[in-house]
Amino acid sequence: MQDTPGTPTKPTIADLLHDIVDEMLTPFGKKSERWNTLLTEVSPPFDVSKPNQHDSKRAFRREELAVRQAAEQAKALLDLFAPPDTDAVLKALSGELLPRLDEKIRERVHRIGLDTPTALVRKNAAAVGPTHVAAFMCFDLWVALEGRLRELEEQEERFWNVSHRPPDHHAREIALRLARLFARETGQHPTLGTSPVDGSPSTSFSRALARVFEVLEITANHRGPAEWAVAQLTEEDIEPPKNTIGGLLGLGVPPQRNALAEIASMMAPQERDGS
Repeated sequence: MQDTPGTPTKPTIADLLHDIVDEMLTPFGKKSERWNTLLTEVSPPFDVSKPNQHDSKRAFRREELAVRQAAEQAKALLDLFAPPDTDAVLKALSGELLPRLDEKIRERVHRIGLDTPTALVRKNAAAVGPTHVAAFMCFDLWVALEGRLRELEEQEERFWNVSHRPPDHHAREIALRLARLFARETGQHPTLGTSPVDGSPSTSFSRALARVFEVLEITANHRGPAEWAVAQLTEEDIEPPKNTIGGLLGLGVPPQRNALAEIASMMAPQERDGS
């Protein structure tokens, strides 16, 4: 639905958050930086997403099980592409089977057209060696699944493996992000305070956080998350190290591996403990 000409446009959540940050930083001579992206009109002044990616432990367990099973299946397929040296039977099967699979895949792919980018990729893969390419794609998928599984294990420890009622992680994370923004822009630790008259927040940071919670519809009281967030700040949050990107310059790209046998050596450092 388009706005009627002359009717003020309703501010977005990003607009409201920028206004709040502007008011917080005004006493320090600073202003919230607004920027546009390709997909949104204005981005928020800080990340407002939830740190816990699942709304329930059941949803968490569902993804954990799916990722764990997929990782196991990808690993089993990798063992066919690049069998361990200790498994002579599997090595013999792989040596006989993979060339036959290459032939069958080439026969099938030869009949498809070149009307889509995917078709072109499939034809190129068939020309290079279908099982060769599939091995590396399977390896990349396995590494990604293992990485995601480690992330889920970290999330379980942080969000779900608690014997007491967990804190409001979203409220804490929003408070920490705003506190870091304040520290980065002002070079000072944010302070907390309440009015002796009505108990309302009395510092620029605490007032801003209370308003941010309202905009994001976070029902937690701002005081507890604010105290936790300020306690997490370090000197690097106040004075970020300079030239941090300099150490990333000049990094070379490792040479591309071009043999199925090298998959095995690539897998070794990726193995999880006990697997």
